[in-house]
Amino acid sequence: MPVVLYMRHSPGCEIRDNTRLSDAAKRRYRGCGCPIWVSGKTEKREFPRQTTGYRDWKEAEAWLAAELAVDVDQKIHGPLIDDCIERYLDARRDDLKSRTHDQHELLLTRLSDYALGRRVTHMDGLSVDLCEDFVTYGLKHLASNSRATSVAKLNCFLKEAARRKWTGETLKVRTLAASYEAGNPYADDEVDAILKAAGEFRGGTVGFASCGPTFRLLLEVMLQTGMRGSDANVRPDARVRS
Repeated sequence: MPVVLYMRHSPGCEIRDNTRLSDAAKRRYRGCGCPIWVSGKTEKREFPRQTTGYRDWKEAEAWLAAELAVDVDQKIHGPLIDDCIERYLDARRDDLKSRTHDQHELLLTRLSDYALGRRVTHMDGLSVDLCEDFVTYGLKHLASNSRATSVAKLNCFLKEAARRKWTGETLKVRTLAASYEAGNPYADDEVDAILKAAGEFRGGTVGFASCGPTFRLLLEVMLQTGMRGSDANVRPDARVRS
């Protein structure tokens, strides 16, 4: 069904109750100020029966032409970057933690802004070169480990974009190796202060925050053995005998 504009006459309009005009003629009538509605569908989009928000035919026709131009543009150039980002984030809302989801959203918003600055608004405008430049110049303010994490998130989006055929080819950004700068070791008095504060910690009801002595035990094990916290395998709900 082609997309058509038609007049939907309001109660009290003399055309609505005119028995000399057919229903089709009433829908095409333009001499009153009743609301103009739209209905129909294209290959890519459906316009359910709804008001255009206009009462002037020229304004309604201009609005419809702009809407149909968007469909033609997307058919030629593919979907908009912003639309795909929104759909990707909505699809991953349930399998990402809230904080991680926010990080994905921040990164992809930066990608969209970077692409827009280079006059790229559609997914077919994304390229390996543009994405690599985004990492090099758009994320240059981030630390090395943060940039490496951002690249991993970006590649997840690009892989999904290829799977859903938003891009004409599979794009992948070169992965980065995270580097960490070694910090200065704590002095003995600083270590004592940290252990003392950990043992007195009563800041919450979940995990180590609920039991200071257990938290101090974990730190002491790590200090004496050089183990990481995960290797020490001390459960937050464990209790130290006094």
